[in-house]
Amino acid sequence: MNNNEINPTETRSPLLALLLRTVMRVSRARWFGFLRRVFQYQNGSRSDLSSNPFNSKLWLVFELIALVVQMIGVTFVIVISSKERPVWPIRFWLGSYNVGNFLSLPLLYWRWLHCRGNRFGNSSDLEQQRTLQESRSSYLMNKSRTFLELFFAIWFVMGNVWVFDS
Repeated sequence: MNNNEINPTETRSPLLALLLRTVMRVSRARWFGFLRRVFQYQNGSRSDLSSNPFNSKLWLVFELIALVVQMIGVTFVIVISSKERPVWPIRFWLGSYNVGNFLSLPLLYWRWLHCRGNRFGNSSDLEQQRTLQESRSSYLMNKSRTFLELFFAIWFVMGNVWVFDS
């Protein structure tokens, strides 16, 4: 080996050390705790539903703000474009998105009410009835969430067909 040639392992070691130090600092950061909880919720046991980081009150407030801003923006676009005559039913497409956002509000409110998790293991009859009613409402909300996901999937596909079919 010549003195002018550089060993590739020697040039990578400072870069690798810097990368490892960065990873260590990020993993100790406070904001990274949220990402760890998300990863644990997505890949861990499904029995503990109260650990869902997306059911925290702060996150639900962010979701509410995003929904309201989207609904106001879509309504504003529909109002200011009332004189335009597009080839494809863009107003119908935007209006259906607004309807989907509006239908998401009761689901968001239900998550707000039940963000503390499930309370199984109660002993009195009244508490068991309440748990049965909560499981029924949970079943209905899961059905409505599935309906909304299907609605938005169809909305997305139809929008792509209308936009890219021309």
